[in-house]
Amino acid sequence: MRKVSLIFLISSLLFGCVNTKLTVSWTQENIQAKEYKNLGVNVMFPSDPNRLLVEESITSEFNKSGVNSTITFYSFPLAGKKDIVKNLNYEPGELKKLIVEKIKANKIDALLIVTLLDAKQEERYVKKGIAFTAYYDPTYPVYNQTYYDYYSYVYNTTYSTGYYTTETTYFVETNLYDIETEKLLWTAQTQTENMSCLAEEAKQFAKIIVKDIIEKDVLIVK
Repeated sequence: MRKVSLIFLISSLLFGCVNTKLTVSWTQENIQAKEYKNLGVNVMFPSDPNRLLVEESITSEFNKSGVNSTITFYSFPLAGKKDIVKNLNYEPGELKKLIVEKIKANKIDALLIVTLLDAKQEERYVKKGIAFTAYYDPTYPVYNQTYYDYYSYVYNTTYSTGYYTTETTYFVETNLYDIETEKLLWTAQTQTENMSCLAEEAKQFAKIIVKDIIEKDVLIVK
């Protein structure tokens, strides 16, 4: 009995910080699965270390599952940098054009965009938070946009940098786009509560979304 309790205690210490769950996912109707040669992973978090960690976790999980993928951290250095992008004063359509050019230059044929929708706390301190949609709504305009429209949209709506504590609940949206057709193939929302170990949460998050994408037959696995 004592041995069983000890094993349970050790397991709790090792895995207790993993608190991410999938709340909803949606796949395009009548989708024709394709084999993508280079699936780009773009995480739009304001923190560079956090962004790189999550991008590497997702690409690692994709590659282990037989889907060739790559991080976009160095190709899109301003991803998630809302204030910097605003100060650059891009002309209408200029940011979209730059995104398309980068995608072509890196020969990316599918793009996964990960966005922080909101962060909530009991003792709330959220800087410029936005309302969280807890389900996929196909009538909501953002879901009928191209990948570059969505990328640009994020800069005007994403939750901006604030104070994080372990009591915070994070809501993240992940969208997968086909570059050739510019269509949204798959979207999901996840919820993470009381995060105390980002590295473990990143791995868990990657496993959850990659597993769902593969199970939904959105793409062909080698």
